[in-house]
Amino acid sequence: MIKVKCDYCGKKNGYGEECSCDGKKEARAKQQKYYNKNIRNKNSEKFYSSTRWRKTREQCKLRYYGLDLYELYKYGNISHGSLSHHIIEITEDPERIYDIDNLLYLSESNHNEVHSAYNESLKTKKKMQDFLFSIMKRFEENH
Repeated sequence: MIKVKCDYCGKKNGYGEECSCDGKKEARAKQQKYYNKNIRNKNSEKFYSSTRWRKTREQCKLRYYGLDLYELYKYGNISHGSLSHHIIEITEDPERIYDIDNLLYLSESNHNEVHSAYNESLKTKKKMQDFLFSIMKRFEENH
């Protein structure tokens, strides 16, 4: 049976099975509210709610069949993504804001893992970015 990792608690469940973790929707809503109020750059808020971004995000999701490629290539597990991640961050290169070749579809837990590496040091950030671009390339070559 194919197992997939829950985006919220990390528990492995059978494909198509609902995870039993408590309050995942409530936790996500709380987290989003906190992030929007305290962390999110107010200038980027307009960007993330724009029609153009929603279309680009959907294009990214379709490009990778809704899969979290980081989970697939790093851990060998099939997992659904939930958000589009800018490999080269918007603050680093605003020109790549809608560049589909700079976006990777990730689960929330792996998005957090990627950003932990980004925040560790410039060296680990660059190493992570190179890895993310390499898995995009591997996926494109095979599909």
